[in-house]
Amino acid sequence: MAFLNANGPIRKRKDSPIRKILSLGPSLLLVLGTLLLPLPSQAQTPPSEEDLAPIVTGVPITMKEAVRRALRLRPLRKIDQDRIRNIRATEKQARASYLPQLQASYQNTYANSFLGFFLFPNYQFVDAQLTTVTLTQLIFDFGRTTSQISQRRWSLKAQKDAYRVTSQSIIRDVETAYYGLIAAIEQERVTRLDVIDARNHLDASLLRLKAGMGLKADVTQAKVNLANAVLSRIQAVNARKKEQIVLATAIGDLQETHYVPVLDLSLPEGLRARLLPDLQKAIAKNPSLEEARHTVNAAQDNLKAAWRQNYPSLNGQAQYFLAQIPPSALGFPSLPSGPYSSFAFGGVLNIPLLEGGGNLAQIHQARAALNESIHQKEETELSVSSQVRQAWLDIEEAREQLAESLTERANALEYDRLEEGSYSAGMATALDVIDAQTALRKARADVVSARYSLAQKVVLYHFAVGDLSPP
Repeated sequence: MAFLNANGPIRKRKDSPIRKILSLGPSLLLVLGTLLLPLPSQAQTPPSEEDLAPIVTGVPITMKEAVRRALRLRPLRKIDQDRIRNIRATEKQARASYLPQLQASYQNTYANSFLGFFLFPNYQFVDAQLTTVTLTQLIFDFGRTTSQISQRRWSLKAQKDAYRVTSQSIIRDVETAYYGLIAAIEQERVTRLDVIDARNHLDASLLRLKAGMGLKADVTQAKVNLANAVLSRIQAVNARKKEQIVLATAIGDLQETHYVPVLDLSLPEGLRARLLPDLQKAIAKNPSLEEARHTVNAAQDNLKAAWRQNYPSLNGQAQYFLAQIPPSALGFPSLPSGPYSSFAFGGVLNIPLLEGGGNLAQIHQARAALNESIHQKEETELSVSSQVRQAWLDIEEAREQLAESLTERANALEYDRLEEGSYSAGMATALDVIDAQTALRKARADVVSARYSLAQKVVLYHFAVGDLSPP
């Protein structure tokens, strides 16, 4: 057999060992080429600096510190605190009606005397001074003031319950955002590893194509997979940044600091979630329900106070007068010119007869407010019961998802082990091994995602029950 080259024919030579291998056929070549391809963990495209760079940078923060900072910074708590101070001041104002009321007045008049002008032209009214001190004490008002004080007291309790609801809402927002950020970070890591796997897929496809053992379609598909992996990584990075903003907002940081979670607590698994006992606990002690009940009590006392405006009230009164009027003011110069004083004691009985319908309108308004508060309490009971039941179902679902993800991870581990063995025996390709490794990474990420999802569901469950407290 003669071979041709640029210099003309060459002599026939013996078959080399390589030519003998080539003569065995394409099937054996495919097996040998597969064996010669490197393992995915061997000479592959090295990760870029972007792949190996730290994923998240920012201010490290633990969950305890995040909750404490949120309870200190969030404006919602400050608003409730101001409302509590306001209602407490109105209660003191209502109580003031029980205490004596002391008033003093001073009057100084300078004018011409009427009598001096017409009857005694030589005498003029020069100056008149009058000092009055009045002491008033409520004696009896048929419980009107008592109802007003009781109404303020119930309103204060309702506002304190609202403050508890706000505090638990802040804790819920911070903890769920904290777990959400951790899940987003883990997802970003998965997408970065997916990019590396996609590059390795592409490199392996190119090597097989150059060796004559692959298809161009495989290379094209590998390029598409790489583009999709890069796009997923971009989306994951953006999702993680959004979760950082959500956590900063939940904490109340105006600077929108990029926090980095440093988990200092074990993940809650909801093992103590018991539907019926917790449902009874929620009906009895949920702060939203307690706020609704106290609002009903306040509305009842408000209606009593409106009714008792139609009843009379009795006030005791004592007055002291100190006056100095020149005798010339009356035209009698023989009268004493020095100051004189007097005392007066008595009582005032106020009996409302006709108020132009004002009291009746207040009664109708108070009754409507009472009915509204009763309906709101009933609606709150329905809402709390529904939230507890749904949150309990969410925990059960999250537990099942976690169990399935653990099974998925175990199967992925077995699949990866089998593919590694098949590759070593020449019965699988490098792409099969890479696919198994990718499935294993995804299964591990699913386990992490399921765990943090379950942790979030537990937080929401305790918020629905109403026993959520700082860690």
